[in-house]
Amino acid sequence: MGHQMSPLKKVLLAAISLLLGAGGVFYYLKSRDRYDPSKYTATITPALEQGEAKARGLRKGTRVELTLPDQFDTPKTIGPEVETLILAFSKGSGSVVRGYLDKQEPGYLTSHNAVFVADVSPFPVVLRNTIALPKLRKSSYSTLLLYEKEMSTALKKKEQGEQITIAKLTNNVVQRVMYIKSEAELESTFQ
Repeated sequence: MGHQMSPLKKVLLAAISLLLGAGGVFYYLKSRDRYDPSKYTATITPALEQGEAKARGLRKGTRVELTLPDQFDTPKTIGPEVETLILAFSKGSGSVVRGYLDKQEPGYLTSHNAVFVADVSPFPVVLRNTIALPKLRKSSYSTLLLYEKEMSTALKKKEQGEQITIAKLTNNVVQRVMYIKSEAELESTFQ
């Protein structure tokens, strides 16, 4: 005398199997990295005093030449017209910048000759593809993305990594670097 499974249990098991299979396919598709490092560059030429060791991060005199993808995988190059470089190296600092920019009119960054760069290198690929990029794609402004830890490391000062880095540029050369934490401080950099 065998034990028969009820039709409801069969349907429930079939639904669970289908969900697990779909979840596996979803994970596989979203865990594929579409970033092609051969298309992008970050050249940071520090101005060092004689006898000074190679310094990390942006500082006065540093030449910045970046070609990075935006949130739609469109390559963008930071040209001589860019006067303000806004860099976020942590989730918290990125949230502050996005909170400020989301309140501004479309074209705000362009009208202020500014570029926003966010470091997404710490995110696992599946989280970047399912959470971070879809959120960024809803923005009305362009966000350039640092996918490579080496690029991020070249641009940031480790001790300032949780803060927003603001670099004022003239012809791609840093004139001044500020580290800020709030939307109010970010707003004051454009006045």
